[in-house]
Amino acid sequence: MPPRRDFPKAVQQLIALLVEFGPGNDVLANPWVDCVQGLDLPDAASRRVANLRAYLHAHREAEWMLVGQEAGYAGCRFSGIPFTGEDLLEGPRALPIFAAAGVKRSSALPKLMTERSANFVWPCIGADGRVALWNSLPFHCHEPGKPLTNRAWTPRDDRHGLAERILRHMVDNVMAGAKLIAVGRKAEQTLQALGYEALAVRHPSQGGATLFRQQMAAILGNRS
Repeated sequence: MPPRRDFPKAVQQLIALLVEFGPGNDVLANPWVDCVQGLDLPDAASRRVANLRAYLHAHREAEWMLVGQEAGYAGCRFSGIPFTGEDLLEGPRALPIFAAAGVKRSSALPKLMTERSANFVWPCIGADGRVALWNSLPFHCHEPGKPLTNRAWTPRDDRHGLAERILRHMVDNVMAGAKLIAVGRKAEQTLQALGYEALAVRHPSQGGATLFRQQMAAILGNRS
């Protein structure tokens, strides 16, 4: 993978776009802006911005980008990193790739949040920076007034087309040249609608874990 020019600038532009989207509402959360009393630490949004920046810099030479659909409440909502729970940032389950990155939890909840899909994704991609993770809609959609739930995003969740701009910037600039892998049918359709070619794999949730592992092994080779 050739060096990505102006990578720090591209990352900063990405973060600016995420912040520009603005705060969430009764059905959507912006992890890099929102700080909800009872759920988030006082500096939660800035922690998640720092987490994302550190994560991306650790993956600046990624050859692949694994793209999901929307952020989950137990993962990116509190870690700031797609497909990643807080338990992979701190504590006994923390991944080596985060050891010296200065990443921190951001939730004010009693326990570190654990993203179920992360337990399938990270063992398949390895922790060597070869595969970067992202979501076609980077924000967390939830049921009305229920922030610790997940729901599918709809076009009305994309304010002024910013989510599309963010995805394009991620593919074309931050991770320029990376080969795309769509996780699930919706992510595949979203990428196709924007004119991007992507290999498609089964989402590991709802009984798809075995097929997901097999497909990822066929693409990347056995990472175990």
